[in-house]
Amino acid sequence: MSGPATRFIDDWEAPRCNNCIQCARHENCGICEPCQAGKLCLQRRCLRLEPPAKRSEERSSDERKAVDFSKDSDLGAKKRRGRKKGSTKAAMQAAAAAAEAAPTTGRVKHPRSQYLIMAEATKKRRDLSTKGDNKPRACLGLECINSARKNSKYCSDECGVSVAEARLLEILPRHADSLFQEKQETVDSLAADAHALIKKGFDDMAIHEKKLIGFQEKIKNYIQTISKVDVEQTKDAPDPEATDPVFSCMVCGSTDISLRRYPKHVNDCYERSERAVSYGTTEKTESLTNIYCEVYDKKQKTYCKRFKSICPEHSRKTFESMLKVCGFPLKWEDNQSIRIDELVNSEDPFGQDCCRAEQKCSKHHKWLRTLFGVAEAELALCLYKYFELRMEAQSMWYNQQWHSNVINLLTSKAGKPTATVQNSLEATN
Repeated sequence: MSGPATRFIDDWEAPRCNNCIQCARHENCGICEPCQAGKLCLQRRCLRLEPPAKRSEERSSDERKAVDFSKDSDLGAKKRRGRKKGSTKAAMQAAAAAAEAAPTTGRVKHPRSQYLIMAEATKKRRDLSTKGDNKPRACLGLECINSARKNSKYCSDECGVSVAEARLLEILPRHADSLFQEKQETVDSLAADAHALIKKGFDDMAIHEKKLIGFQEKIKNYIQTISKVDVEQTKDAPDPEATDPVFSCMVCGSTDISLRRYPKHVNDCYERSERAVSYGTTEKTESLTNIYCEVYDKKQKTYCKRFKSICPEHSRKTFESMLKVCGFPLKWEDNQSIRIDELVNSEDPFGQDCCRAEQKCSKHHKWLRTLFGVAEAELALCLYKYFELRMEAQSMWYNQQWHSNVINLLTSKAGKPTATVQNSLEATN
């Protein structure tokens, strides 16, 4: 190509990106109007860059918009009247100066950023502080007329010590009198009552723990007694439970479970779901009660923290395997609910036992494991209460050590005993 068409193509091809699909084409289509006019084909024009003609048109349109905006701003200002006859030269000069000061462009003055404003304020404050340090300051000592040292309130250490002694002699007695005169009971009497209450809690927990351990020994002796009992040779009468309707399992949701098989089925489903969950810690619990499973898992490197008698994951040889009969105390069936405290405090908590075969009895499924689990749960509760009492005693000792000392009296922070001790005292009253 030659002539103006060639110049147009050269000017347009100069800013090409050489990355789009149209820049990669080297042949014209010969169908579009630019091809017929001898210009660059529409399919070869760059997609990412705009032609110079379009950029020049946009630039001219931006300039026109700026001019229009400036005209609108001039119209928005207050209109000035024309020159009157007999106006002075000074008035004409003032009008010309006002016209020059009026905005002639469409630019808007943006507010300064908050960062610059804060930086200037900080610099001014720093300058003022540096200027003030150079001025001499009077010493705050008692009857001292000397100037203070740099970065200090006193001229010497003796002046500071004298002011501290005067403050102690003036403030400390007044605060001590106001502290001990307002209270009817002294801090020592309150602390003594709290100590007695905590000691009583320790004694009660120790007695309850001994009773629980003794109850476990009673269960073991009862198991040894009923292990010698033989199964009653009685004819199996038709069980009225066989006519009862079927039930659905609350754990797995399966249906058509008879009442005879329902306790065993629910227990198996519960143990199966519990095996999927891990309850373990990296440290082994050192306790005399020995209520936790404490089986070491080599994969997770943890000790099992389930109760030893009811742990479904680590099955052991239980006392039920020693029994031929069920052994469930029949007098427990008369009561709707029996608390563990009643069994612990009772002299004979068992009485006559169930003499049905242990494998055939569907009423009392694994009652021994449940009973041992309840006893172990009570022992765990005792250990938790021991821990609470110990933390309360430590908190009270710390409060007593730091109560009514010189620093707290000077700063008016000396107060009553801790809230935990106060709540305990109110509960006893």
